[in-house]
Amino acid sequence: MASSTSSPGPFDRFLHWLSPDRDKAVQEFEEIRKKLTRYFALKGCPGIDLEDLRDKTLDRVLQIEERWHEYPNARACCFGVARYIKREYDRRLRPDPIEDYDPPSPSPDWPHQEQELQCLEKCLGQLPEDDRNLITRFYEGQGRQRIELRKHLAKEHGGAGNLRVKAFRVRAGLRTCVTGCLTERMI
Repeated sequence: MASSTSSPGPFDRFLHWLSPDRDKAVQEFEEIRKKLTRYFALKGCPGIDLEDLRDKTLDRVLQIEERWHEYPNARACCFGVARYIKREYDRRLRPDPIEDYDPPSPSPDWPHQEQELQCLEKCLGQLPEDDRNLITRFYEGQGRQRIELRKHLAKEHGGAGNLRVKAFRVRAGLRTCVTGCLTERMI
């Protein structure tokens, strides 16, 4: 009978990369597994996902065997891959961005609508010109036109994040001013 010798699989080759001595390789593998679990725990992943993330990391390491030579050792490879697995995990958890909320206009039968509009005009007039220009342009247009206007504004103000922060601050100031104005008129 001829003996059939099969070539070692990716896991066996990984163990051999860890150490030519099988017992030492298995010990090193268990140590890597523990450290990967701890890595994901320290990065804030919930306990139910720790083993799954660890196993995905090790599976991915086995899949990139042709790139093992790029790493000084197996641990470096595993933790390099773990960083990418963590990024993928974070992207999966990131909620979809919320569109800017435009509160509905008050109904026409709202008794203080005229007073509120007068206070808003007064408060807009008290804003520095740059802030007034920003907030009025921020709310111009509808649909696609508004999107394009905001893209242009974002370029002018250092990005979408900066634009939203500036608009938020101007709105907060306006809200305070309008509330104060309405309170004065109702007294």
